[in-house]
Amino acid sequence: MEITVQCRHCRQPLTLAGADVGDEKMQDILRKLSKHAGHDGCVAKARELERLAEEKRAHAERMEEWKGVCPSLCLATDPAKLPFALQYPDKFAQAMAWEYGPTGLGFFGSTGGGKTRAMYLLIRSLFLSGRSVEAMTHPEFSATAVRLAVEGYKGEQSRWMRDLKRADILFIDDLGKSRFTTADGSAKHGEEALWDVCEHRWQQQKPFFFTCNKRNGDELAASMSEDKGQPFLRRLREFCKIIPT
Repeated sequence: MEITVQCRHCRQPLTLAGADVGDEKMQDILRKLSKHAGHDGCVAKARELERLAEEKRAHAERMEEWKGVCPSLCLATDPAKLPFALQYPDKFAQAMAWEYGPTGLGFFGSTGGGKTRAMYLLIRSLFLSGRSVEAMTHPEFSATAVRLAVEGYKGEQSRWMRDLKRADILFIDDLGKSRFTTADGSAKHGEEALWDVCEHRWQQQKPFFFTCNKRNGDELAASMSEDKGQPFLRRLREFCKIIPT
């Protein structure tokens, strides 16, 4: 038997058919089902609209989370006005074309060229695609490493370093801006933590991003401890695509 109801989506007539098990009983069943009934095309369209709405909602949530990762000064970066993109368009395009993999990315160059903002533009696209990101300046990294080591917060230190090792992307801005050596030796904790975290990531084939205001890698290595500088530089060159600016 058949019964004509209204499509819940387009409100046009929709004919439902059921087995002949008794007119009154079947009509009662069909009427109850009619509240959820719809033409195949209408149902497919509704599901697609729901999917798009869910994507939009998830994107909005992710964008809100991004504000907690990206420095406020970098949130509204316009690539068309970025010195890095204007002065080195080929290098900028090369950086923005980076695809997720074990080889990281690093920029060497003088301050004020937009290296940091360019890096956050790239990281934003990765973050919005669902990648986990840990980002900080080198002074912030070193200060945290020194504090946790000196104050003896072993549990907190382990959790902090674990998060840095596990993140899909680790970005340290202004690498080398924090001192690697101090008279009291406290900066050594920051250097050791950097070595530990990066070495783990490289062994696990996780990318490391950095910017550095030093002119080149040799200058960065010279600012580190004698036993760490050149080995660290060799690993940077091996595991990161380095773009001088």
